[in-house]
Parts: sequence; C-alpha cells; structure tokens
Amino acid sequence: MELSVVIMCKNELANLPATITAAQQVSNNVVIVDTGSTDGTLQLLDTLNVQVIHANWQGFGPTKNLGIQAAKHDWILSIDADEVIDETLVNAIKNCEPKNELIVYKIYFLTYLGNTALNYGQWRGDNHIRVFNKKNTKWNNAEVHEFLVYQTTPVVETLNGKIHHKTIATEAAMKTKFVYYANLFAQNKYKAQKKYGVLKKYLSASFNFIKNYIFKLGFMDGYTGWVVAKANCIYTFNKYYFLEQLYKQKS
Repeated sequence: MELSVVIMCKNELANLPATITAAQQVSNNVVIVDTGSTDGTLQLLDTLNVQVIHANWQGFGPTKNLGIQAAKHDWILSIDADEVIDETLVNAIKNCEPKNELIVYKIYFLTYLGNTALNYGQWRGDNHIRVFNKKNTKWNNAEVHEFLVYQTTPVVETLNGKIHHKTIATEAAMKTKFVYYANLFAQNKYKAQKKYGVLKKYLSASFNFIKNYIFKLGFMDGYTGWVVAKANCIYTFNKYYFLEQLYKQKS
C-alpha cells in the first residue's frame, strides 16, 4: 500500500525529528501542515525531505484536512508531531494490502508524560483510527475533539504495533495545554448554543477522577498516575466552568 503521512504541527522542534524519521520508513510523501512555528521547526523542515504546507489555524479538523487534500497518495496515515510509530507498526503498514477503500485501520497508543509511559488510567488501551483512504474518509470541521466522517460505512481493522504519544513534556505544560483545550471546548459549545446544568462541572469532574484513578487503575502508575488523573479532573471541571463564564459575559 502506498500512503502519505500527514502531520500537523506548530513549534514542535523537539518532537519532529523522531516522528518524521519513523514516518519516512513507511512513506515517500510526508506532509507537514505547519500553522506558524517560530521555534526553529521551519528551519529543520528545510533540511528534510518532506512536503510542507503553511496554513493559518482553522481548527483541528479543517487543518488536518488541508494536509489530506495535498497528499500525493489516497491512503493516509494521520498523526500529530508528538506521535512516533514503532517498529512493529512500521512493518504492519509495509505489509498491509487493503482489499478496498472502505477499510480503515485502528491503532493502539502508548501515552507518555515526560519519559514515563502511562500503562493505566484514562489512556490505557487508547486507540484511534489513523489509517484510511481519503476517497471515503476525512476529518469533520470541529475546532477541537475532531473525528473522522465517512461517505460510506467503513470496515474497521486493527494494525499491530503502537503509536508512542509523547503528549506532554512536563506537569506544568500539561496544565497549560488542558486550559487551552478546555477553552476551545467552551467556545465550541457556546457557538452551538449548548448549555449544561450548574452541577455538571462538579459531577463530571468527580466521575472522571473516580473512573480513571480508581476503576481504570490510574493509581498503578504511581505519582504520574495521580498527576494525570488530577489534571484530567480539573480539565473536565474547567470545560463547563469556562462555558458558564462565556454565557455570563454575553448576558
């Protein structure tokens, strides 16, 4: 199967070398959609054999679709700049021969905080469809929490191997990132005129922590598991709190 690898990035100088090196093992067309890097990412890309698209930020879904549209091949591996495919997955992709363009491929993830892999909690068993044919599949237009949409109902298969997701370097960076995502969620729901009850932020946040730290065994990841569970709890609270504040500001 000939495929293009589409990577969206902004200021990912630390992560891109490993991501691109692995991607180039499965594709002769690595497409980078850069949305305004200022950290040396663009200078790095000039030294690599990749296709670079410079784009204004349009939200996660629309921005990823720009890369898909520009890709040379119909089959797409869609990853982020902090996601590295492992050797098992490289071999699975190389040996993959889909029967038709309706097939999509699910891939399992191993998520990290810094250099610590999270084997339990919210991201345990995390998997997403990341290989698909652009004739039948694209991202929706959501600004955040984007998902794939299909012209015809797909057939889901699983590829062996993992995507190693070096999601956040430090606890402080995680807090900053989660505030950003919570604000995007609130803005999205406000545009859609979505409202929730006053208890939603408390109940959802509490349930999120109990589910991920206790029932999904987040505590088995030690201190890192505690940090991630707490951060996700606060993020869940902030999503609905920020939405409340938007309504109050506009009233």
